[in-house]
Amino acid sequence: MTDLFAEGVRAAAAAARFYADENLTLAGDSVLLDPVLSGKGLTPENIAQSEKLQIAGAIHSAAYHAGKHIEANILDLIGEKPVE
Repeated sequence: MTDLFAEGVRAAAAAARFYADENLTLAGDSVLLDPVLSGKGLTPENIAQSEKLQIAGAIHSAAYHAGKHIEANILDLIGEKPVE
């Protein structure tokens, strides 16, 4: 294994980590922007928006976990572990 290969693997792992981090932020935003959770009332519009945000949050949460696993799998190619 060359140093150049290891650098490329680390760059790919960093991209996976960035993907995970961005999805964690988006999952959190879906909670912060939820009108029902914010106490804005149980109108039909707010309930519909809340439902959409909850689904989006679940998807972003899953994408976060996937990104973390992808990062770990990529780093395993060079015998390294992700930094927590």
